[in-house]
Amino acid sequence: LPAEEHGSNGDEANDDNDIDDDDDQHKAPPTALELLGQKNIRLSTMTYALFGFMVLIQTEIYPLWVINTPRDHGFGFSSTQIGVSMSVVGPTQLFYTLIV
Repeated sequence: LPAEEHGSNGDEANDDNDIDDDDDQHKAPPTALELLGQKNIRLSTMTYALFGFMVLIQTEIYPLWVINTPRDHGFGFSSTQIGVSMSVVGPTQLFYTLIV
């Protein structure tokens, strides 16, 4: 009965281990700068950013460039020609999307 009054059940050593496990579980998550300090995370982030930039160029800037007249340094494509040229690039973009 005295052990129950003090809240002890004889497993004091196990209680100490539980406290240590709780400390490991409550560690603060790493900051963004700490994560970017890791080479693998930095490389994958840079690869993803480069790929996103390439997709942006292909879907937004490319049509604006090729629709311009040759006098304006474009190709004078029609909307059909732009659609066909972008559909040719589509499978390649899909492949990179699945890989990255």
